[in-house]
Amino acid sequence: MSNSHKSFLVVDSQGGAQGFSPEEALSSQISNWKGWHCSAGVDNLHITSDGNVFTATCAVAGFLGNVYSNNVRLPEKWITCTKEVCVCGSDMQLRKAKFQEDIKKTYENPPDARGTINMNEARWVAPFHFKHHQDVPKTITWDLGRRCNFSCSYCPPFTSNHHESHKSWESLKLATDFIHKYFAHGKKIKWIFTGGEPTLNPSYKDLVKYVTGLGHITHTQSNGSRPPEYFAEIISMGCLGLSYHFEGVNKKHFISVCQSVIDRKKQELNVSDWWFGVRIMVPPGQLEEALNIRNEIMTIPLFEKLGHLNFSAVYEPLNQEQLLTYSQFELQKLKEL
Repeated sequence: MSNSHKSFLVVDSQGGAQGFSPEEALSSQISNWKGWHCSAGVDNLHITSDGNVFTATCAVAGFLGNVYSNNVRLPEKWITCTKEVCVCGSDMQLRKAKFQEDIKKTYENPPDARGTINMNEARWVAPFHFKHHQDVPKTITWDLGRRCNFSCSYCPPFTSNHHESHKSWESLKLATDFIHKYFAHGKKIKWIFTGGEPTLNPSYKDLVKYVTGLGHITHTQSNGSRPPEYFAEIISMGCLGLSYHFEGVNKKHFISVCQSVIDRKKQELNVSDWWFGVRIMVPPGQLEEALNIRNEIMTIPLFEKLGHLNFSAVYEPLNQEQLLTYSQFELQKLKEL
């Protein structure tokens, strides 16, 4: 796996460092930082579909307020992790330190990743692409709503449905202005929009344009069900991640979306730097099918150069700290892939 896939860097007590992607961490079950110090709330916020604000998707440190009411208590200090396992990719790349004295090291240039480390000797975690995070030091993960056009069995019922109304443009703008004023403090934020399916909101493209107009970076996380030309426009404004879900996806349509995004990236120089990735969600028993899908996507001209592809294990819908039941062979293959 190339370094472009890596998300966070783990440094051990001897100064050794190893990079991981969220998918590698989930498959290897190494994102266990209970009792560690974490920058969630200082460098990161999570906004739920109802506008409730937490330090991260894990909700450690509790409810901070509601962004639609402009009544949010923003933390000034790092929190202490109380979770058995960190399961969200955005949360994994947040700075962490096993001991208080190591917190300052997470803001310094980390050692180069070389080989593997002893995870029992892990001391601190930093973003893998450190220079980028110096330029864009803060992150927002925002669930824009629960409305989704898929019904994946492993999706938690409290995050997805087919009927919830969309947030209005006025409420989205009000919330954005609040975050820009009180959380950014003049620094760039990477806004990760998810759901539900965020692109179903009629105001979604207006929101992306507004956020980028304020000088921030956007990342759209989608199931890829909108028309190909829609995602070609999204990649022209920011980063894009597509998740391939066997239970809802139309394979032919999904591949045409990937093709359209790659075509836009290779046609416009200003778009070439926006990250584009595909994550294939692999339930137990569907590894071979996932490999076949991977092979089809990789045949898209220039995908290997302009796109990224990962496999992800799936967690229990009502217990996001527990993997579905995989064979040891499947877990090993997912780790290798």
